[in-house]
Amino acid sequence: MSFPMRRALALLVVVAACGDADESPELSPRLVVTAPAVRDVAVERLSLLGDLRGEVEVRVVADLAERVQEVHVRDGDHVATGDPLLTLEASLPSSDLAQAAAARDVARADRDRLAADLARVRPLVEGNALPRAQLEQLEASLRAAEARVTQLGASQRAARLRRGRTVVRAPTAGVVTGLEAKVGDLVAPQAPVALIVRMARVEVALRVVEEDFVRLRTGLVAVVKPPSLPELSREGTVLRLSPVLDRVTRTGEVVVQVDNADGQLRPGMVAE
Repeated sequence: MSFPMRRALALLVVVAACGDADESPELSPRLVVTAPAVRDVAVERLSLLGDLRGEVEVRVVADLAERVQEVHVRDGDHVATGDPLLTLEASLPSSDLAQAAAARDVARADRDRLAADLARVRPLVEGNALPRAQLEQLEASLRAAEARVTQLGASQRAARLRRGRTVVRAPTAGVVTGLEAKVGDLVAPQAPVALIVRMARVEVALRVVEEDFVRLRTGLVAVVKPPSLPELSREGTVLRLSPVLDRVTRTGEVVVQVDNADGQLRPGMVAE
């Protein structure tokens, strides 16, 4: 093949290749759905899980380390403030009260004797029949006796108070739960004997991440739904926000309060 012929064939191949590269494939049609623009309120929802707890939960402890003599309530009982829950043995507090009363009686007798001696000696001193130093000594002894009576009176009141604390009473109104004390058990001031829960309103404690926490505020509406009761839905409000966030988890506590007059929401449940 001659050189001009080979050059013509090469040019033809290059032109054909360039022509294939410039051609673009056809695009398939795309379906576009349209709708008229409207004005409405955009609602942003945040879904979280938290623990239900009573509006008020108070742990009850005994003030004395004594054995339980009588139990007045059971789990689930409703109590008012001051109702008796337990009665403890009172032998030692009663003995302390009797000793304090006896000691105060002795101190009163000493005070009265000194007062009588002072009344008898005063005219003699004023008539120069006795030295004034004897009168001053009796006056000082009478003041000391008065102070002793006052001191023993305070001890008697303290003993009476300890005697009264042998009855463990409800510190607030509510429902008794977690009562574990039985007759004969030894209770101690450090160990709770029961829990009093007020359930007319309950709270949901939530842990919210920092990005969502900073956008929340008190008074926001919250819908509470316990997964165990799917048909139940209650509207509550954000009651309070933690003033600080946890440095480890970067979350803050948010508390939602919900009315619970019928008692269907029980502390300890999980709620969304």
